Amino acid sequence: MGFVLVSYVIFASSLLEGYTFSMKKNIFEKGFTLIELLVVIAVIALLASVVVSSLSGARSKASDKAVMSDLNNIRIQANLYYVNNSNSYAPTVTNSCASGMYNTDATILNAITHASTNSTAVTCNTLSSTVFAVASKLKGSGYYYCVDSTNSGKTNTTATNIYGSGATFALDSVTGLCN
Repeated sequence: MGFVLVSYVIFASSLLEGYTFSMKKNIFEKGFTLIELLVVIAVIALLASVVVSSLSGARSKASDKAVMSDLNNIRIQANLYYVNNSNSYAPTVTNSCASGMYNTDATILNAITHASTNSTAVTCNTLSSTVFAVASKLKGSGYYYCVDSTNSGKTNTTATNIYGSGATFALDSVTGLCN
């Protein structure tokens, strides 16, 4: 037993030969190499790029949902406007968001303004005092979302000419309602 202990001490001392032991630690003796740091930075950059790319899709979907919500709010408020104004959406036929109930009702105007910031464009149409439609092209999907006086909200992949103008939106050119 004593022989094994002595040979272990001799072996251990030969391994530690040339090392000096002190209670002070030198800061520069420990740390990471430049290659190790660069590898960690590269991994972090790769993970960050994956997260950013997945968030951009979520942003466009959220933007589309915000536009759809705004247009649904316009539909609800337009029905209230209709009841409060002798069962009429507008005194005049218009295909502009700057006139008629679209401009006189503050809630509708605010919803149009907010939807315009989240979409490529918003188009309003009042074909008669009993027919209205509002449509918008969604940024994320490229589809069109439309609400009208029949209380429908529709998403379309194609668009036809809006009644009375050359702009392309998801409104039927004859009825003025959503396709």
